[in-house]
Amino acid sequence: MRLFTPLCVLTVFARSAFAAPSIDDAFHRLYNFEFAASRDLADRYAAANPRDPMGPATRAAAWLFSELHRLNLLGKEFMTSDDRIKGGGRALPKEVARQEFLRSVAETKKLAEGKDDVRALLAMTIVYGLERDYDALVEKRLRASLESARQSQRYARRLIARDPSQKDAYFTFGFSEYLVGSLPFFARWFMKMDGVEGDKRRGLEQLEIAANEGRYLKPFAQMMLAMFYVREKRPIDSKRHLRELAREYPGNPAVKAELTRIGGGE
Repeated sequence: MRLFTPLCVLTVFARSAFAAPSIDDAFHRLYNFEFAASRDLADRYAAANPRDPMGPATRAAAWLFSELHRLNLLGKEFMTSDDRIKGGGRALPKEVARQEFLRSVAETKKLAEGKDDVRALLAMTIVYGLERDYDALVEKRLRASLESARQSQRYARRLIARDPSQKDAYFTFGFSEYLVGSLPFFARWFMKMDGVEGDKRRGLEQLEIAANEGRYLKPFAQMMLAMFYVREKRPIDSKRHLRELAREYPGNPAVKAELTRIGGGE
């Protein structure tokens, strides 16, 4: 029996090393801040599945998160400081990252536009959300980010109507609802979106759905909830999400730093 043990181990290793790349693995690497590995998995998935828009959409997510990390926009002030979001002049995006992000976004739209299947609607919901965040946080183009937010909302509504099990759509619903609800009245009028009333409580509830039942955007929903709960003076709820994220993604320094900052380290 021992004679076969090395062969068995080698076989298992080979299967693992050459396993087909998956979108789930790419997103896991992304949230663990292994951005290069995430992009590599997304590239390999896209090459193996050239008609699936989720390949380039995932690559775009990896590029966006790496830029947010590089610009220190995923630390303690991310979505908790109004000044950090609206002021400070235009950030200087790294040109290669900018080009690759925009290329990935364009590739996603080319593959998904005009289609009504779940995969296409999910990819468009995600990629317009990424575009929203890139325009608002990296390039400080708030008007451009508003149109992307509206498009993400429209695709999320179509996605959930097509398949109610796609709980990632609730990330877009909750994010938009909470964001609009956090604005002063005049800005809220400017930010009008279909189906969005500006109810912060409802926004948090929708984000909780994504955080509990989502797939690709579940950790992102948890990150946002952790930040929003700090704003809402609900540190216990913030710690709950941060602790789960820290266990699941030990390589994520932003989660560790925020957990330490609010006194929630284990």
